[in-house]
Amino acid sequence: MPWTTNEAVVAAVDIGTRPLEGKVCVRVDRLGGRMGDSSTQTIARSLGARLHEAGWDIDLERPDHVLCIALDATSMHVGWGWERPRSAGLSVTARRAGERPFFRPVNPGPP
Repeated sequence: MPWTTNEAVVAAVDIGTRPLEGKVCVRVDRLGGRMGDSSTQTIARSLGARLHEAGWDIDLERPDHVLCIALDATSMHVGWGWERPRSAGLSVTARRAGERPFFRPVNPGPP
């Protein structure tokens, strides 16, 4: 949606299309700088309040679901959606260089 105000963004986000269960939180990111009087903190707090009023448990540290809001200053538009759950099988240790397909260690040798 085109950017207008913080309140318009909060009103436009449909929290009815939310996950079925679990704890939630809201994350707001700016892309390309600041847009007018946009406030990531105001948007996050207002949407968090709406989710809480709708009966959701809010957990900022370890949420099961994250509502992501993106403020794009380049196009002056706002987008949002629920973050996809991360796969339990893809941990940081599983992505080590030696575990990646087509990995070949390189020895640069002495200078």
